[in-house]
Amino acid sequence: QRPLAQQYVDRPLTVCGYKSTLRIYVLLTAVDPFRVYVFDNGLVRLCSRPYTNRPDTFTDRLVHLTNCDVHKAVAGEAAVENFTLPDADFRQHNLKSDVRSYLAYHHAKTPNAPPPCDVWRAIERVVLHTMLLAVPRVTAAVRRDVPHRNNVYELLGFDVMLDADFHPWLLEVNHTPAVDPDGWLANEVKLQM
Repeated sequence: QRPLAQQYVDRPLTVCGYKSTLRIYVLLTAVDPFRVYVFDNGLVRLCSRPYTNRPDTFTDRLVHLTNCDVHKAVAGEAAVENFTLPDADFRQHNLKSDVRSYLAYHHAKTPNAPPPCDVWRAIERVVLHTMLLAVPRVTAAVRRDVPHRNNVYELLGFDVMLDADFHPWLLEVNHTPAVDPDGWLANEVKLQM
């Protein structure tokens, strides 16, 4: 087995005290030369209970996991559909928002928040550095399995968390992320993509 290194981000950037993660969509269209496109928006997923880093809450999935399916399974679909943050200025629906609105909200409401374009560039750097690490493995797989190197078309979902200092942390990369309908706001983002 391969070792796995993890670090807990104990000061995540929250919205009204609720933990959030970002889903950034990346499209791989060619290998050798490696060509990727980062969609300039994405989804924000929220927890349905306020965040705390007290050790006795670490098993509470509604505090620490932003996966909407987990919240539906634990709290029920109605709880997810009726969830509303206490700040009407934050655009959200069904525990989701969009990255542009999220960054603009924090720029307006968080003291000393960097401009949204600076945060976005830091997120893009995380994506690009991750993709660069994958080049040798992906290139070898494509050369082995794909007859024409330009016949590559793979959508990836990068899950990123911002900490309280607006530093992006890569959580995971999802191969072929779901793009099915999931509420009006998520559909709006996915249709733009």
